[in-house]
Amino acid sequence: MSDPVVPLTLEGAAVLHQMFRIRWDEWRALDAHSRHVALEEAREWLQTKEGAEGGEQSAAYAMLGHKGDLMLLHFRRDFTGLLEAEQNVRQARI
Repeated sequence: MSDPVVPLTLEGAAVLHQMFRIRWDEWRALDAHSRHVALEEAREWLQTKEGAEGGEQSAAYAMLGHKGDLMLLHFRRDFTGLLEAEQNVRQARI
């Protein structure tokens, strides 16, 4: 079992929860190469942020229930860092 995600400092951290619903029909309509490229881009970005040092951690979680399919949880030292994380995700193919 991995260590739970906790705030990065005694003072805490700025936190952003991004929740997404996957449009499965649109995803399945993509060709295999396009899906692979999008997933690889997302995987590479997440690998750099999961367990990162210096207060810039992000992680992906599957969601249960009707609220969505995927949640990205971002910890940053300030809200500017959260804005950058949000924009990075928004620009991704996935």
